[in-house]
Amino acid sequence: MTPTDTPRVELFVRADTFGTQDLQADVRRRLANLDEDDCIEGVDLSTWQSRVRLDSPDTEDEARAIERYRSFERWAAHEGVSLEPFFETWERHSSIVDVDYEELVTPVMCLAVFDGSDVVEVAPRRDGDRTYTVDDCLTALESTVRDDVDDSLELAAD
Repeated sequence: MTPTDTPRVELFVRADTFGTQDLQADVRRRLANLDEDDCIEGVDLSTWQSRVRLDSPDTEDEARAIERYRSFERWAAHEGVSLEPFFETWERHSSIVDVDYEELVTPVMCLAVFDGSDVVEVAPRRDGDRTYTVDDCLTALESTVRDDVDDSLELAAD
């Protein structure tokens, strides 16, 4: 992205996770501040299940979660980073209907940044030995804003 582009952000949170409400509220507050300052194009908040069957989603929300996961996978492969262990896929077997299937386990929270329809960042992720968290991603977005303000102030002073 160029410095004049305004990114769009999507925040995904798990519905069934207890004890993370304060953290989720803080992330939403920080995103709202970025949105109010016109530093991001907007925030799309989605709730996803902790486990989603990859071969046959039951709802539109599950189908959207799978589509997003697949786009995140493509982005990660292109960037040479890993979404594991935050996103995991498990092979499962249902003895009731004698069917094997693959299940996606989603992270408690995921933040994705887009330039138009292109994924430009996903958190959490791993890059070698470094873990890049949702907080790291937010801090980077906020830092970009501070740098833009500092640049504008320097130009105004000249």
